[in-house]
Amino acid sequence: MEEDIPYIQLDLDVEDVRILYSAVNKHLEVWAGGNPEAQSNLVRMKYFLFRVLTEFSYDSNPYHGD
Repeated sequence: MEEDIPYIQLDLDVEDVRILYSAVNKHLEVWAGGNPEAQSNLVRMKYFLFRVLTEFSYDSNPYHGD
């Protein structure tokens, strides 16, 4: 990623992340084509949000063994 791109930090609850994940996933499902970089960014965002949700699920599970 480029250094000159502005970044925004967000505080989201888990339901917000689930909604974002669903929206990105749906957008990819109905992808009509176009800019391949935009599609690649959506895929990257989908995987990132999935990792966030998976980590939350693992951390909130009292049986994971830690």
